[in-house]
Amino acid sequence: MRPRWLFLSLIAAIAVSGCSVFPGLRVLTGEDSGSSQAERTVQNIELVMGDKSGSTDSSLLNTAYRIEAADNLVDIIEIREDAESHEFNVTLLFLAAPQNTPQGQRDWADALRQAVELTWRAVLPESENSDLLRVTIVAPAQIDTLDNGPSFVGIINRSFEIDRADAVSYLQGERSLQAFGDLLVEGTLRDFQPGALELYSGTPNHPMFVAPTNEAG
Repeated sequence: MRPRWLFLSLIAAIAVSGCSVFPGLRVLTGEDSGSSQAERTVQNIELVMGDKSGSTDSSLLNTAYRIEAADNLVDIIEIREDAESHEFNVTLLFLAAPQNTPQGQRDWADALRQAVELTWRAVLPESENSDLLRVTIVAPAQIDTLDNGPSFVGIINRSFEIDRADAVSYLQGERSLQAFGDLLVEGTLRDFQPGALELYSGTPNHPMFVAPTNEAG
């Protein structure tokens, strides 16, 4: 059995990094974290439906809808298979509010764990030809630009990567925060967090975009 302190430290690190409301916002705004305008802006962004599906495979869109229907804390931005690299990528917004108490941080980490596991389960049929599953967590943010006024960006919080075969094996066994933490401790699941501000620069292919709450319609 792995040392409990190592597991708890790992979960605390995930939760605390999530509760920081994504450092790097202040790089864009020139303000400190905490009660900064950037953080208040993130909280006031509402998700709005819009047609950006294009020619995306309908089975992928249906998979994205199933994930969202099963977890109201998740909104899919991009879902696609990279046939050349044999990778299956899902980029999503994770909408759980950060918490400051120890129990709140644990609950936040568990909600994130469930979102990632749900995504793995949902994409298994479409990812049969992929060797790697990658789930990237993005936070929506509004910034004020000098030329164009308010603009919207996605700030990458972290990416979870796991070999598809390992995900299949894990999903067949016990699923819990402890088991998820063991994946991280063992290195089976890799948690990549940007050391500096990193903006989402992909091509959204699921019908969703963000807009300020007071402009949502």
